[in-house]
Amino acid sequence: MSETEKPKRRLQLHLSTAILLSISAGGLMLANFNEPPDFGGLKYSEVPFMGYLGPPPHNSMPGYSMMGWGWPMKAAAIIHLRKGGLQYAWYTKAIFVDVVAFIFVLLSVYFLSEWLIRRREARKP
Repeated sequence: MSETEKPKRRLQLHLSTAILLSISAGGLMLANFNEPPDFGGLKYSEVPFMGYLGPPPHNSMPGYSMMGWGWPMKAAAIIHLRKGGLQYAWYTKAIFVDVVAFIFVLLSVYFLSEWLIRRREARKP
């Protein structure tokens, strides 16, 4: 191999890409742990929760209220029961969807950023 040839690196992470990944991960974490939005005066229990994943746990009754966290799906919930007391619920399908979305967003940021950097480097004479 001559001195003018540089070995190609398969997985290279530039500083600007690392900064963008950190900002993206922080934004995703904020979306996951941020308090639920206000639904225009509706109780949180009146808003459809998890759609296809089914209703809240069996021992909750009409009149319960619920707060959920997660993005893009609500994966964790605190259910305030009418009789008093709290119940915590984790939705495994929603956790899986959240993790896949998290990985997809971060990989998209990585590949887009690296592609733009390599494209710019290839244009230099």
